[in-house]
Amino acid sequence: MNVPVVLLSLVLVRDIRVPATGRAIDWWAQLVACAFLAALTDAIVDRRVVSAIAVAVLAVVMVIVERRSASPAVPGAVIAEPGVRRGLIAGAAVNFALSGGLFVLTLSLQRHLGPVATGLAFLPLTLPTAFNPLVTGRLVARYGPRPPVLAGLALLTLGCLAASPVPWLGMLLIGFGVSFSLPALVTGVVQAAPEGAAGVASGLLNAVRQVGATLGVAVMGGLAAGTAFAVAAALCLVAGLILAVGGRRS
Repeated sequence: MNVPVVLLSLVLVRDIRVPATGRAIDWWAQLVACAFLAALTDAIVDRRVVSAIAVAVLAVVMVIVERRSASPAVPGAVIAEPGVRRGLIAGAAVNFALSGGLFVLTLSLQRHLGPVATGLAFLPLTLPTAFNPLVTGRLVARYGPRPPVLAGLALLTLGCLAASPVPWLGMLLIGFGVSFSLPALVTGVVQAAPEGAAGVASGLLNAVRQVGATLGVAVMGGLAAGTAFAVAAALCLVAGLILAVGGRRS
């Protein structure tokens, strides 16, 4: 379903331009970035030499295209902001753990449960996301985005560690972690963006989150459940430490 929807979207927005500058979107940069991500995913999943070579080549091409572009997909001024960089790292870690964890748990649970029972087993994950963002919004308004994001990453770390031995507890903690961190991350990245670049920073966060999700499925899907969640926990912990230490310095 994704392919025809994407093709239709590309046709509909082929003439779209950035309102502030009137510049058209750099489609070459978008296509190269998509090809790079596809090759990277294939290299992780199938461990083919051809894919690894393609990753290296496309990485170089992507840098060249971005530097020559009048409308780069990843503006240097936005990435240069430390607050934006920390937010992007955290966003990638959150989606890595969430999407990769969903993939691994689905396969693991269906070895012992049927499809319906497996779906019901995910309720502890979904329930916090139904109401906790309201709490997160109030916390962000009162204390700023950093404390909720740090709390969310801490809960995600604990949830990933608990997911393999005690799935329901792990899913509950992951659900609270996601619903604490993601709404606050949007606010934090937008606030840290240079003047006039809030939309770019927000879009970049969404893109990086989806990259994290793709890599999470690719990496965690090839590992045993316990190892996979240990990797996700380590990534969330590192992201939290980067945010905590960097936030104090700034």
